[in-house]
Amino acid sequence: MAFLTLIFVLAFLFGIGYLLRKLKFFRNKWNWMWLLFVSLIIYFLGNLTPIYRTIELRFEKLPEEFSNYATIGDLDSVFLNSNFKAIKLESIYREEAVRINDSIIILKTHEDGEGEHKTNVSWYKINPNGELIDSLTFKNEYLVNIDSYLVNIDKSYYVTWLRDGDTLKKPFDLMEEGKLIDEAQSKEFLKDAAYSNYDYFYENKNDYDREKRFKKMIVYKDNEWFQFNTSDDLYLSVNEYFANDDLNFEDRGKLVHFQKEAWYGDRFPDFNLYINGKDPNLWKGTAYLNLELENELIKIQHYSKMYEDGDARPMPLDIYENPNKSFYILRIESGKAHTFYVLKNKL
Repeated sequence: MAFLTLIFVLAFLFGIGYLLRKLKFFRNKWNWMWLLFVSLIIYFLGNLTPIYRTIELRFEKLPEEFSNYATIGDLDSVFLNSNFKAIKLESIYREEAVRINDSIIILKTHEDGEGEHKTNVSWYKINPNGELIDSLTFKNEYLVNIDSYLVNIDKSYYVTWLRDGDTLKKPFDLMEEGKLIDEAQSKEFLKDAAYSNYDYFYENKNDYDREKRFKKMIVYKDNEWFQFNTSDDLYLSVNEYFANDDLNFEDRGKLVHFQKEAWYGDRFPDFNLYINGKDPNLWKGTAYLNLELENELIKIQHYSKMYEDGDARPMPLDIYENPNKSFYILRIESGKAHTFYVLKNKL
């Protein structure tokens, strides 16, 4: 953008110079100097704010008290030297944290699997004392948690491990022995379903283009899972959303300092079309956060933004506190990934 601005200014001056030359303006050398002076004044007035902000940054010095704050990606060492025992769970995606019942909390993670676009998904059980008591991993499969059932729609099975620890893959009950069901009967099966979805299957999976495609409907109703098949062209409304009992995470950290490092705001001239909207003027820099847990102060720094009105972009971390205050879950967001720390006092 700075290069385009320079090109524009030079082109503008060249155009003005050409016009004035035609008007024989440059026969007097002082006219050249006046033109340059006026141009500089216009540029200076148009960029008064960014020039001031740039000068202001020259005098920004980090107070000594914030020199020992850990980066948000280096909390392992912080907890190693704290009163907390930390269990760290990392995922390549943003994940859910769900309460199964009064005794069990579930954390979910993904990691890269074998092959392109393949992932391994894991669930971890946390008891009321903040202890990791069990885990289950599926490699190169896609499953979702629906009302504490682990469901694989593609492979037509569900697992009750979240509820009772059973890892057996149970097939959906197949209605009408897999025969195609008409619209009226399909709507009857879908009626009052707590959850429903669909997928496709083919008579010959090795020849997708030539074989006729069918639709398999997956339905969860009255604590039972079943499947029925219909023709591909039959339109049926499904209920794909199911609200699990997600944990309530809170922003508990206190922003105590923001170290300004760069200014991003209006400049003159500006040729950006702002097709996707214009960002407000802001500083980029480092935010310093104090997170107090059980009288222990956890000091964290993170690269962030602060707007002209002093409103800083929230830290990408929040925390869940167990009702009996026996443990905490710290959730950190990095891009599209999540890292969980289950924190339990060592004492």
